[in-house]
Amino acid sequence: MASLEAAARRVVDLHHRPAMLIVLEVALKPSAPREEPRLRVQLVHAKGSWPFIPRHKSVPDGSPLARPLAGKPVNSTCTLAGIADAPLQDVHVGAIFAPYTDQAGAEHARVVAMIGRPGGEGGGHAV
Repeated sequence: MASLEAAARRVVDLHHRPAMLIVLEVALKPSAPREEPRLRVQLVHAKGSWPFIPRHKSVPDGSPLARPLAGKPVNSTCTLAGIADAPLQDVHVGAIFAPYTDQAGAEHARVVAMIGRPGGEGGGHAV
């Protein structure tokens, strides 16, 4: 059985339009271990032209990417600001809360987000 992240990577790879997977976890910033844990980028897997999103970048408060932590899945077209050099405007975001327990028994609060560009022939969502 494939992991959720492996399956999402495959969806990005096989998609006919630019798509991006962002996996985030509530975590400490490695260079600031005494700060409060925040929702941070752990993995980015993209196909097509997208701005660079650095690993460990924290998600701004109020971001659509943070909503799943409060039990509110996201499935909408919106703007993602504060995670890349430039805002990702008018992108379709599908994001869910996907917690997991690691081999040591520690629980991790994880958000898995698929990002795409809506529109194109016949409209619809990109991912």
